[in-house]
Amino acid sequence: MTNPTCLRKPKVLLISHLCRPDRITGAERFLLLAAEELRARADCVVVTPGSGLLASEAAARGFETVTAAYPIFPGLAEPRPGVPEAAERAAEALAGPVIDLLRRQKPDLVVPVTCINPVPALAAKSLGVPVAWMVTEVMAGGPFRELSARWIAGRSDRIAGVSRAAAEPFAGLVPPDRLAVLYPAWREPPRLRTRLPALRARLRKLLGLAESDVLMLFIAAELFPAKGLEQFTDAALKVAPEFPHVHFLAVGHPSDPAYFRRCLRKADAGGIGNRFIVAGFCPRPEEVFPAADVVVVPSLIPEGFAMTALEGLAFGKPVVAYRSGGLAEVLELTGNSPFLVPAGDVSALAERMAALAADPALRRETGSRNFGAARKVFGLGAFRRRLWAWLDGMFG
Repeated sequence: MTNPTCLRKPKVLLISHLCRPDRITGAERFLLLAAEELRARADCVVVTPGSGLLASEAAARGFETVTAAYPIFPGLAEPRPGVPEAAERAAEALAGPVIDLLRRQKPDLVVPVTCINPVPALAAKSLGVPVAWMVTEVMAGGPFRELSARWIAGRSDRIAGVSRAAAEPFAGLVPPDRLAVLYPAWREPPRLRTRLPALRARLRKLLGLAESDVLMLFIAAELFPAKGLEQFTDAALKVAPEFPHVHFLAVGHPSDPAYFRRCLRKADAGGIGNRFIVAGFCPRPEEVFPAADVVVVPSLIPEGFAMTALEGLAFGKPVVAYRSGGLAEVLELTGNSPFLVPAGDVSALAERMAALAADPALRRETGSRNFGAARKVFGLGAFRRRLWAWLDGMFG
């Protein structure tokens, strides 16, 4: 990304698809990561559709934050005939606030985040502003996927997917040098390594756990069926009878209350209610992961990336997960293929969990290897190289 004819830094607007008051998603965290790295060479502005946790976090990190009214179009991630055209008509009719924002801000580049966030791209294109679209989810497969992918490609100068699975729909629709896989990076909290023992001891004391107890963690920004809380519950019911020292912690916002209650009733009915702990959304992963001994990621949808899996690895934990989308890539690239099981196979999930519950040495060895592998494969250096290679030449 160069700008040899301009004395000022180029201005980049990173535009989120949402901004909730009490929680932040993986896509929003990816936006913040990209903004942190882009600010070395660009003036970055974080744009949200309202106030909330993302806007507050961006402001706390020193970014200019602005809001504008614009909707999202989830149908673009689950394409059917006519959806892209309908989305375009609706988005164009609602693009006025974003067009006004772009005229005030005069950006050199607009970066929409998620494929369901088309209004910023349409607004930018109407003003001749380049668009670098960051796709953080995996489009649904099927015969109509190319409809949405082609529509997005036609309104982008560059496209980056957060995994091979996220980028794959655009292969052949844009030139290879304009399509990138931009894996997220692990950004280590300050002084983490010296703080780990105290962080672990604090939460485990709060949960009433002895060091000999094994804590298996399920964590997501939001708890709804596709994230696999029920799969975690069912696997826990299989593991618990043989291993009375194993406890289970589910962390996240219960965005589907009826589903959440059903999972808790299952745990209670199965006799593990006293070992099945739930907690709300936690914005600071360092407050949760250190206490865990195993991290379980049973997502039923092809994840774009699954930051929770990377965080589990980076905190030195064994991670057991379903083999799908970018989630599988995270584990495969860090040497954890043996801990992947077919999506939806609760028995296989429980078997891997049980193997780790039974073997402290396996937990220690796997966790230690993961601690280093996460930093090597998904470190900031690798992210920076991929980011700047993707944006090279955008400004002259």
